[in-house]
Amino acid sequence: MLIEKDKPAPGERLAAAGDGWRAVEVTCDAGPADRPFEEAHEDLSVSAVLDGVFAYRSGLGRALMTPGSLLLGNPGGAYRCSHEVCRGDRCLAFQFSAELVEETVADFGGLRRPVFSRPRLPPVAERAGRLHAARRLAGGKLPGLASEALALDLLGAAFSSEEGVEPAVTSRDERRIAAVLDYMHAHHDERLGLGDLAKLVGLGRHQFLRVFRRVVGQSPHAYLIGYRLARAAVALDAGSGRVIDIALDNGFSDLSEFTRRFRDAFGRPPAAYRNKAG
Repeated sequence: MLIEKDKPAPGERLAAAGDGWRAVEVTCDAGPADRPFEEAHEDLSVSAVLDGVFAYRSGLGRALMTPGSLLLGNPGGAYRCSHEVCRGDRCLAFQFSAELVEETVADFGGLRRPVFSRPRLPPVAERAGRLHAARRLAGGKLPGLASEALALDLLGAAFSSEEGVEPAVTSRDERRIAAVLDYMHAHHDERLGLGDLAKLVGLGRHQFLRVFRRVVGQSPHAYLIGYRLARAAVALDAGSGRVIDIALDNGFSDLSEFTRRFRDAFGRPPAAYRNKAG
């Protein structure tokens, strides 16, 4: 279910990729004097506009794109972008395979077809965190599990705007997620993927992400980071072992990242935390 592509076109850079999705940073330097030309979306895509203001026209309609907007495109859909006032823009385009789109749309029972009916979703405060995550991904600062979750989040946000209301948590949901949490606790020091966790309970990745968030209240990545930090704090309280060893034992391969996250969570760096605990 991997999306196979040739080399990125001029102005494009592959930022991340996974099973059935890829994220491409697209930079444009066109201005008011440049004539727009017609292009086409190869795959269904959701593009986070990071910088710039431009007009987007497609078979879905016309919309002004601004930072924080989500530009929506259907497979094979022709479109034009024009910069009638401002010069240039930068987007992070998430492109999805037909199989992943079908899997995701199955979570929205009211949808008839796995396509979009509108050209964009406007900027809203609720998506500010996702836009920041997209900037981090474009800068190479978002880990794999969080990158995949962001891709599925944006795809789900686009389709949920077509459909409706989030269902309530069921006892079956709770049992499924309890089993996943048990597995995550036992393998917290390993590299975990959404696909592997979803398969444990027989769910598609997007459905798993939605159910996990409904039950736990946060994403699998956020939960895993918090669990790792809590385990590290216990080890630091015990006073044994080097900080670097404690970080590695709890799934952190980068000491600076571990120190930053620990300070954010506990108010002081690991060494200072251990000294005070002792």
